[in-house]
Amino acid sequence: MDFVCDSFDKLTGLPDLDGFQNAILKLPPDKLVNEKASLLFFNIENFKLYNSTLGPKAGDEMLVFTAMSIQNTFPGELVSRIGDDHFAVLTTVTDVTDRIRSIHEQVLSYHPTLSMLVKAGIYEIRDYETSPLLMLDKARLACENCKGHFDQIYDYYNPSLSESLLTNKYIVDHIGQAIEMHYIKVYYQPLIRIQTNMLCGLEALARWEDPMYGLLSPAAFITVLENAHLIHTLDLYIAEQVCQDLHGVMESGRTIVPVSINLSRLDFDLCDVFETIDAMVRRYGLKPEYLDIEITESALSKAGDSLKNAAQRFREHGYRIWLDDFGSEFSSLNTLKDFDFDVLKIDMAFLSGLPDPLRSLKTKTIVRSVINMAKDLGITTLCEGVETEEQLRFLMDAGCEIAQGYYFDRPLPREEIKNLSYPRENQEDARYSSIIGQVNLLSTHPLGEENLSEIDAGFQPMGLFEYTEDHIRTLVINTAFQDFIAPLHIGDLKVLDANLNNKNNRLVERMRRAAEKAIETHSTEPVDLVLNGDYCNLQMRAIATNENTHTSVIFVRAMNISRISNFVAGGIKDKALRSVYALFERVDILDLENDRLLNIHKSRGRFRGNYANLPLKKAVEEFAELNIHPDDQERFLKLYDPEILSKLLQKSNHSFHGSLFRIYEGDEIYEWQLCMFSLVRIDGRPVILSMLTDGDGIAETIQEQAENLDLHFDSEKTLTSEKHGDPTETVYSKSALFDALVEGVPFGVFWKDQNRRFLGANKFFLDFYGFPSTTSIIGNTDEDMGWHVDPAPFMKDEQDVLNGNPIYDAAGSCIVHGIDHKIVASKFPVWKNGRIIGLIGMFRDKGANIEDSNNGIDELTGLLNSNGAIETFNRYQQSYIEKGIDFSIISIDINHFREFNHLYGSQIADELLIQIAKILSSIMGDNSVVSRIGGDEFVILRQVADRSQLLHDEYAIASAISTIHTIQGIPITVNISTESVLYSESPSAALRKP
Repeated sequence: MDFVCDSFDKLTGLPDLDGFQNAILKLPPDKLVNEKASLLFFNIENFKLYNSTLGPKAGDEMLVFTAMSIQNTFPGELVSRIGDDHFAVLTTVTDVTDRIRSIHEQVLSYHPTLSMLVKAGIYEIRDYETSPLLMLDKARLACENCKGHFDQIYDYYNPSLSESLLTNKYIVDHIGQAIEMHYIKVYYQPLIRIQTNMLCGLEALARWEDPMYGLLSPAAFITVLENAHLIHTLDLYIAEQVCQDLHGVMESGRTIVPVSINLSRLDFDLCDVFETIDAMVRRYGLKPEYLDIEITESALSKAGDSLKNAAQRFREHGYRIWLDDFGSEFSSLNTLKDFDFDVLKIDMAFLSGLPDPLRSLKTKTIVRSVINMAKDLGITTLCEGVETEEQLRFLMDAGCEIAQGYYFDRPLPREEIKNLSYPRENQEDARYSSIIGQVNLLSTHPLGEENLSEIDAGFQPMGLFEYTEDHIRTLVINTAFQDFIAPLHIGDLKVLDANLNNKNNRLVERMRRAAEKAIETHSTEPVDLVLNGDYCNLQMRAIATNENTHTSVIFVRAMNISRISNFVAGGIKDKALRSVYALFERVDILDLENDRLLNIHKSRGRFRGNYANLPLKKAVEEFAELNIHPDDQERFLKLYDPEILSKLLQKSNHSFHGSLFRIYEGDEIYEWQLCMFSLVRIDGRPVILSMLTDGDGIAETIQEQAENLDLHFDSEKTLTSEKHGDPTETVYSKSALFDALVEGVPFGVFWKDQNRRFLGANKFFLDFYGFPSTTSIIGNTDEDMGWHVDPAPFMKDEQDVLNGNPIYDAAGSCIVHGIDHKIVASKFPVWKNGRIIGLIGMFRDKGANIEDSNNGIDELTGLLNSNGAIETFNRYQQSYIEKGIDFSIISIDINHFREFNHLYGSQIADELLIQIAKILSSIMGDNSVVSRIGGDEFVILRQVADRSQLLHDEYAIASAISTIHTIQGIPITVNISTESVLYSESPSAALRKP
């Protein structure tokens, strides 16, 4: 056949789509039918990957090579490039499939590593067609039918595909009418909080109820609209309907639960999707937290800058971003690395393996790992496709927070949502549940704290329990906790709950009292008990309280004290001390060689007396007189007689001993405590370690369980466990003792002279503040260091201590790495020859000093965000108003950051912000508060005496940031602008002058 073409593709020189169509229209109508012509449609699969990997130039070369391969394989035929990586051929040859295979093999071998696949659709022209485009669409349908089949490189068009073609054309032609006439409706599928069984959200899904085709599922029209670049009209319509429905719920006064909407990758290219949706939300008077944005993983794997930038803008304005269908793409982990997400939606395909015993183990391992990883990243986990009780139970045990699926309900029209039986989660419920959801019992740091020591990690039973005034409910316990309670013969959680709610059980009552105290004091409360002959301890900590329901969740960590004695007996080391201090009220060294009692740990200030300068026997006698119940003093003195104690420990095969005594609690009240002692070593030299643990109700517990546990309780005898070999007599140095104790404790320890100047500190203290050595602090006072927004309370406390009045658990705040932290400190006078020569103190960090750390910390840099900065500024301002303490405000802006972000991408730009944050914290953070208040803007607050110090700070900042020359190997130059002011010189200060 002879062809006349009038329009050509500039890259390949082949006819383009218009030229191809016009050439066919110029042929005699019956010629194609008589010569049994075929129209072929070619598509290069994964061409976009090739183009993005090797660059546009290589991509163009690949297209030219493909064009030549097709043209050489079909010489003399009409060959056209009809767009992107698509080609068409009109041919009358009979060996069509052989030639397609040849082209496929040529293209496949073009690049040695990035093998590209060519697929083809074949439409045999057997009837007269008036439209070349319609024939081309039929060939395209046949080609698309090959997708997803690696070993199928071509397919023939058949009439059944025509029905699909007609349906697709109908969808494209009628989407506008369907939206205008509201044929497309929003259905909502419930999202259920697993631990509380509350409705915590809804997913909005589109359903097309067409007058001609009936009910069309999303699978029938989503892809069609994406291919036609009309998907944004549907997605924005759904968003509008959701906003209308949420507005209606808000107007009715009913509880609003958030709704998630699905956005296509193309939405971000076809319109400014953020501006459009954000305007909707504001127009209907809604809050951003009412609307969640779901983006599929497959979309993100092909994301361009428009999607990345819009997703970031959504998050910055308070919308939550969900990663939908996690695990459906090979790029899952890269997606998590490159984007910030609030919710990880696990692909329902993962759950399909659970009913199959051959696959369930692998399935469970994968899902647990995904949930564990998400919790470590601070991401909420949601699993869709839940259909059975078995699947739900597994997800609960694995720590998944939210579930969705037919087990709960199918997608429902708006009118039926109000009839759901699930209670609706309000904002306070959501906050409460979110805190619980982040606890990871599969991790060695379940609450996000430092990793547990080796002592803890091997056998750390942990669980979450919900507590109300009249009921305890088990939420979840780990395997180690199940082993821990195995001696109680508790079969499942229902039986455990029944035991926990037995009001006649004294142990349960003690647990209740500890839980109530933990809730009241926001501290960790201990409970002692005996299981199977071992002394055990429960540490109970309230991690969340629902202010509406007055329900609290208690995190419980259990410890077998008898078991830890193995480590204690082996020597006082850092790991042992961390566990010992967590369990005991008081720890003392009985220094037999130097005839002294050395107190190394006292968690409360209730113990009366000071024994530091007394002979050991005299110290024990005075301790007994002041702290032990009169009826128990004789037995205590007999047991704690240094000579008898030394002989007992050296002759006995038992290195861990204990007995019960009533110890003074205050207000003439005595409580039972368990006193234990063990032979330990420092530098290989033996000393005696004495430990007192809170024995609230332990005597009654031992008496209750004596018969079952095969123990014989006798107030005149000791209780023993854990056998070890005899120790060896040696001599140890006092300095080694002090170093071992101070360096082993998991909190900051420091000591000062009588003028409140630092003399030294332990490693925890130095690491906490980021000092390389004590040289940075020695000779300075707290005021010299400048790390208190208001130093006055600290000065007063230390002056009281130097006057002989110890303080315990005094609350305050201190600047650490640029963030104002809450701390709790205890300080005691140091005596020598009857006079006070200084003080020693210790403190615990309670975290960032803001009302809600989740709202006060910038997720990217770890600095304070605008909320945290404002809250800290208010404290500086209040200190100025009340005490006249001046401070500086330095604002820092990165010049041309927007252009930098556009040129290098958000990943490189974020890395620059992180580096600048580290530099600012390093040079200013010791006594300054550093904040990132948005975008590329930072603010530093610092107490200063005059403007010269302020100018010095500005110079130091500019000099330090100018040292940044590369980011991830990319050479850059960073310029900043700074503005600064002393608060006393600001207009605001003039109105508030003290």
